[in-house]
Amino acid sequence: EIRRQLEFVWLGQVDEAETILEKILIEVPHYGLAKMLAGQTALVKGKDAEAERVFKELKNAEAEMPSLHNQLGAIYLRQGRWEEAAALFRSALKAEPDFAEAHDGLGVALRHLGQIEDSVYEHMCAVSLQHDRPQSHINLGISLTRARQIDWAIRAFTVATELAPAEP
Repeated sequence: EIRRQLEFVWLGQVDEAETILEKILIEVPHYGLAKMLAGQTALVKGKDAEAERVFKELKNAEAEMPSLHNQLGAIYLRQGRWEEAAALFRSALKAEPDFAEAHDGLGVALRHLGQIEDSVYEHMCAVSLQHDRPQSHINLGISLTRARQIDWAIRAFTVATELAPAEP
């Protein structure tokens, strides 16, 4: 059932995923993975407050889940809570140092906190760990622009367009 729920989320069929997830949570209400998926489903549906509640509940129960800290950090980025987001991404990286998405999120938070050089470093880590993620290259380009490294920023944006030519 979990596999089917994941497939529905990945395919953008969130309502179907939610139906399966409700059944799972009735059978095993304290199953951490199911709760994590519930939070991700809420996030996909734009229900940030609900996703934050679920992720915080899980964080209090299972502090060593890097992906959980990363998801909560992503919510805080969307809310402009830069310092809280940075702390969560650092926590994820402490548990999993090669977590590309957490490096990228930390880079975004640091950029908003005015720590441009550190931001560039984190985005460079992200693209070196997971080169095929266009958003990391875009974030790197933005930080490089802020660092006045225009030639390098153009290169980062070019790589992003090569990776995702259909994306505006």
